Amino acid sequence: MSQCLNPFSNSNPLRSKILRFFVVFLLLFGMFASSGSGPTVPTARAADSSNQIIVQLLPGQDILSIDSLLNLTLVRTLGLSNTYLVAVPLGSSVSTILTLLRLNPLVVFAEPNYRLYSTQAQQAFIYYDNNSAPLPDGSPNPQAVQTATNQWAWQRIDLERSQDVSEGQNMLVAALDTGVNANHPAIKGQLVPGYNALDGSANVNDDNGHGTFVAGVISQVAPQVSIMPVKVLNSQGQGTVADASDGILWAANHNARIINMSLGLYTNSILLGLSVSYAQDRGDLVVASAGNSGTADKRYPAAYPGVIGVAATDSYNHKASFSNYGDNAAVSAPGVHIYSAYYTGGYAYGDGTSFAAPQVAALAAQVWAKNPGFTPSTVNNRILSNSVSLVTSDPTYGTLLGAGLLNNFMAVNGL
Repeated sequence: MSQCLNPFSNSNPLRSKILRFFVVFLLLFGMFASSGSGPTVPTARAADSSNQIIVQLLPGQDILSIDSLLNLTLVRTLGLSNTYLVAVPLGSSVSTILTLLRLNPLVVFAEPNYRLYSTQAQQAFIYYDNNSAPLPDGSPNPQAVQTATNQWAWQRIDLERSQDVSEGQNMLVAALDTGVNANHPAIKGQLVPGYNALDGSANVNDDNGHGTFVAGVISQVAPQVSIMPVKVLNSQGQGTVADASDGILWAANHNARIINMSLGLYTNSILLGLSVSYAQDRGDLVVASAGNSGTADKRYPAAYPGVIGVAATDSYNHKASFSNYGDNAAVSAPGVHIYSAYYTGGYAYGDGTSFAAPQVAALAAQVWAKNPGFTPSTVNNRILSNSVSLVTSDPTYGTLLGAGLLNNFMAVNGL
């Protein structure tokens, strides 16, 4: 009986000829097929238009042999096991290379290195408060601190009474974002060493502002928590799933208990999903912003199982006009006219689900600090079950904003 040969098998003598002919054919086809197309403008909903691909191989396989076969360049090995970032040569079709990789039985998955964005970069704004600059000695401006303490959002979530019970002592929250201003008087006392996934260094300087604002929200809600800045977004508030994945794994492997991700994309990235699952398997609670596009379209990581996706509400306990909803939202928190730390010093006002999410991450720290024996799912359930329904205040969207509006006092006490 004749034996059927697998063209990808290392033991098959026809492997090289068949596969190389197939590769050349598809590469040429891809070049001709794409030669007439015009340039595309990437958006928050589109895949990264660069020439990078993420590849995961079966254990024990050599990425260099596959790179050589397809004329790819290894950019770097990623944190997830057997996973690599490779670059497609100039003039070659990324879609064609993806097809070839996905046909290879040694490849577990292959996908573009998708772009993701800070939620604020999609549609929200930060306005600097000109009267909030730190004092000449570097200490916080008392007027700005008072404004932060008295802001409307904290009254809605019953923050003051909750802080009489817990301020997040001995809890570590990782903020995956644009970095932080480590010298900002509002947060510098709570920072621990972080990581820059963009270049593999320890330099987490914030050159955008989004990350410092997020860290400032965490600090206000849980003033005793430790904040670990993990820089995964650049000065434009943009990043890739490869960098986000490495940031998640770094935080999980360096003892973060809660991971806040005020960022996302509208494509279900396999790598991002696996990285979130890795952190969850290690006992981390992951919180993510729902997004600012005013849509129910699934946005990741907020829509992944077990992640607490956070929508934004306004001072009337309505859905914020920009906030996403539906499957993106497990719970809601104030997200309009939030007052927090500005990356050049002082304070600013900001809008966005980016600034609702860190309230939930900080509340999780409050709950966990008071109940150190809780599991991530117990903390999650405590937060959701003690939220206040928004059905009456917002008949249109109230049922689409998750469990409702945070109530920190009830969640910390388990009322």
